[in-house]
Amino acid sequence: MPVSIPGEIPGDTTTTAIINPTVNDTYESTLGTNGDADWWRISLTAGLTYDFTLTGNGGPNSLDDGILEILTATGTRVSGSGGAYYGSILGSITSATGGTFHVQVRDGANFDNLAEGDYIITARTDDTVVNNATTTAQITGSGITSGALGQSHDSDWYRVTLTEGLSYGFTLVGDGSANTLDLASLTIRSATGTRLDSTNEEGTASWTALSTGTYFIDVSDRILYDFLAEGNFRIIAAMSDSVRNDAETGAGMIDGQRIGGQIDVHGDGDWYGFNAVAGRTYTVRLTGNGAANDLEYKTIRIFDSSGRQIASDRDTREGGVATVTFTASVSGRIYLSAEGSDYAQSNTRETGGFFLQITSDAVVVNGTGANEHLTGVEVNNRISGLGGNDSVYGANGNDLVMGGTGNDLVDGGEGNDTLRGEAGNDTLSGGAGIDTADYSGSAPVRVNLSVTSAQNTGQGIDRIFGVENVQGGSRNDAITGNGGANLLIGGGGNDTLKGGAGNDRLQGDAGNDLMLGGTGKDWAVFTGSAAVTVNLGLTGAQNTGWGRDTIREIENVLSGAGRDTLTGSRAANILDGGAGNDRLSGAGGNDTLIGGTGRDNLRGDGGRDALNGGTGNDTLTGGAGADRFEFNRGTDADTVTDFRNNTDTLAFGGFGFFSVDQVLALASQRNGNVIFDLGGGDRVVVLNSTINALADDIVLI
Repeated sequence: MPVSIPGEIPGDTTTTAIINPTVNDTYESTLGTNGDADWWRISLTAGLTYDFTLTGNGGPNSLDDGILEILTATGTRVSGSGGAYYGSILGSITSATGGTFHVQVRDGANFDNLAEGDYIITARTDDTVVNNATTTAQITGSGITSGALGQSHDSDWYRVTLTEGLSYGFTLVGDGSANTLDLASLTIRSATGTRLDSTNEEGTASWTALSTGTYFIDVSDRILYDFLAEGNFRIIAAMSDSVRNDAETGAGMIDGQRIGGQIDVHGDGDWYGFNAVAGRTYTVRLTGNGAANDLEYKTIRIFDSSGRQIASDRDTREGGVATVTFTASVSGRIYLSAEGSDYAQSNTRETGGFFLQITSDAVVVNGTGANEHLTGVEVNNRISGLGGNDSVYGANGNDLVMGGTGNDLVDGGEGNDTLRGEAGNDTLSGGAGIDTADYSGSAPVRVNLSVTSAQNTGQGIDRIFGVENVQGGSRNDAITGNGGANLLIGGGGNDTLKGGAGNDRLQGDAGNDLMLGGTGKDWAVFTGSAAVTVNLGLTGAQNTGWGRDTIREIENVLSGAGRDTLTGSRAANILDGGAGNDRLSGAGGNDTLIGGTGRDNLRGDGGRDALNGGTGNDTLTGGAGADRFEFNRGTDADTVTDFRNNTDTLAFGGFGFFSVDQVLALASQRNGNVIFDLGGGDRVVVLNSTINALADDIVLI
């Protein structure tokens, strides 16, 4: 209710006039003498916004020339938002610290020797959402969150948790009431408050999270000079994305499959892993799903295992198709990305439901619901038994052989085949070649390749023999190898991979995985473009960039296209950085360090190490032990930092040299260093050495 103080109000810190800091109200008094000043005390909360409007009361002694100022507890005028306002007579403040402040109303024309008269302060003090990272307001999922910008300069922050690799959108609209939103902005901010994306009223801001954690949605007054509260708003959150947009996706497809999905917000992309076969031609089609809100502006992109784009197509026609046809040059994992076209955020045609399908040129043989005997031809086949208890044979190509429903015999024959038993109690026989039992899907599986009798795999009571590799699915899988060289891929979920005997390759993919190599020389494999950090000397869980993985009994690491940091153990390790600017450290043991492409930093540390930077300008440090520094055609500009005469070796290969003298003829001495100019942009710099010292430490490979 209105507060009226008719008498004199002190114009200093002794004032007892109080403004309620939580309830909108009016406060009335008078400037009764020339030069009069009234101070009203208010206690502010940090991060909340308050504003105060000064007017006359409309009576015969209504305010003439008055000034409203916001002061600190000691009487210093607040700068920035707030301060003195002549004419518009409004003050606004958002305090970073909170505490006691004063609203001062004073004579604005001392020179006229007049009392300025009766005034009203209209205080809007009901803000409840702070404008900083201490906010307790939050958005927890898709749907509508309502709020209000009740003061000029108001800013309300909402806490939200986003997951790495998923896309989110936030739309700002009014509530349609008499006090509906006018001029405001919505900004997505990082945990530290950095702006990531923004929009104005009736628009959508979107973001694909680069890391999992806390973010903020900031709704703010965007026209500060009008001194108006912008009104009631609604935040419409789209937070239902479930398919990552990078190579860490747990979603996958098989040859011939069509799946449905949803592009939720501008910038969203859904990635699906697919195992391509070398020499096989594939056609990928992206269409709308035919619903009222289906995807109209469509983009399909194909990426290789390192995250490099290899093909794409775009279609913006209603009912149109984006189509990519390509031939796989190597066998391995690729990624299909379904996206909206890159138009304005407000364009609803680039969100909606879609169908994505991939088919190959393999010979397609489909059974029926009956019990059948199906056999492929001499080329690559894609054979499905469908219904019934079938016998399905792949013949001589690199085949995809699927049992379908029923209790099936699935035999790959010769070639490198992929076998899917699917529903039922199946027998999977790989035959000749390097074959894969594909258990991708949404059910958790348990597969042990050393067991040739029937086993409960989670997709049936299956017999598996003659199979070298296993592909897991998106749940928590347990996969064990046999005495041979196995490739075990966990897929999504928290997986347990055990290589057993043999030289195995364990690929956990996304999730918190346990990888046990067993006996043999085993590899931990990390594909994709995410930065990987692996230390083979650690036996507990470590954050590899793909999850908190536990890596034991593994000697070697292969990483992908990110900025990777790989550290060996006391054993002899092979560390292969792949693409990207990597840091490799051998630790103890006689290690082999391979930088791959990119600007790499290789450190052998102890032991007799072999260091090969690959392409890119690399830095090689051998450390203790007799080390070998290897350089091949395309090495670019490499630097050896600690070459030790008569202990270490420089090895050159692929340059067409027939003698060490030819190598030495390309060497020059500069500033205490030896520079080998090998032509074609290739150069090797050996620091703190001489040509004569190196002459007997060079070998050809």
